[in-house]
Amino acid sequence: MQAVSLKVGQDDLLKKSILLLKSWMTYDGNLLGSHAANMATYALYIQVIFLLNNFSDQLLTPLDVFRKYFCFFATFDWERQMLSIYGPVSAHNVCDRSRVQSEIDIEKLAIAERVKHPELNGRELLFRPEEMQDRQINYAAIRILTTNAPKSGEPTEISVEQLVARADQPFLKKNWNLKPVNLVDPCYSTNNLGKSISLFNSFRFKEAIKLQASKLSVISDQVSSNTITGE
Repeated sequence: MQAVSLKVGQDDLLKKSILLLKSWMTYDGNLLGSHAANMATYALYIQVIFLLNNFSDQLLTPLDVFRKYFCFFATFDWERQMLSIYGPVSAHNVCDRSRVQSEIDIEKLAIAERVKHPELNGRELLFRPEEMQDRQINYAAIRILTTNAPKSGEPTEISVEQLVARADQPFLKKNWNLKPVNLVDPCYSTNNLGKSISLFNSFRFKEAIKLQASKLSVISDQVSSNTITGE
């Protein structure tokens, strides 16, 4: 998070945007909290990072990010697409590939499918998959270490690369378990950050985002109208 925040810059725009959206999601939308079968806070972080990664030239203030969040996700097709920080990925494409391939690079699929989305096609990413590779290795190594601790008599000081190399293949090549809302963890691509959201709460989430987008649109129209009339 800190590394991404430094990359985004703009006076801690990432952190301020997350705090603003987290406040709305908690106190107004009542949509956060994996313990209550809602969205995990980390999943919200990834959505905000996606916006800043793809629309950094348009988003200069936390309020810009707040508006963009509802504008973009009000029309996002959660039933057919999963979200990565690089762009949407077809859920059916991932499922079809998982039947014939032992390992799927979701990040590459996301980059390839950007051309299908008018809002994303041709836009520059703030950071690309290769920039996240070291963080993915480090995070994967931590998870591997918790499930593959050194055996008795083995050296306790093991490099990150050795940890990744010694992991069981099924652990690294785990298939995706699709849920009503699917978000790709940029540090561990087989981790679905939407897994905590129940089917009922997924409907609540989608409708709440659409309703807030509609409210913001009305407010924007009123402000524009008052500006034109000089009120």
